[in-house]
Amino acid sequence: MVFAAVLSCYGLLPWLQCRPPRIVEPPRPDAARPGPLRRLNERILSAGSIQANTIPSGHAAGAVAIGLAVWSVFPAAGAVLLVIGLGISAATVLGRYHYLTDSVLGIAVAIAAWTF
Repeated sequence: MVFAAVLSCYGLLPWLQCRPPRIVEPPRPDAARPGPLRRLNERILSAGSIQANTIPSGHAAGAVAIGLAVWSVFPAAGAVLLVIGLGISAATVLGRYHYLTDSVLGIAVAIAAWTF
């Protein structure tokens, strides 16, 4: 189930992709000056990333699918992992790695994979 959710996102990358908001949009005027970890992350991304995003978000689909898979067997642990997965989904939007639509579609893919 997790493999199906993630593969359906990353398998579409050659045909369906976008550039991440951190590249396309100018920095927000209210954004704080990036700290050393953010600057390191940006250097790694500029050197090692293909500069394209999956639509739907593979981060969101994978994280939420893991939570749903575990929830089916161990509800308490699955609930914790679902909260973490939703946090990862939100962080991809707030960190400007994905658009909100990408992450919402990733969550929908995870739910669809879990349902079927």
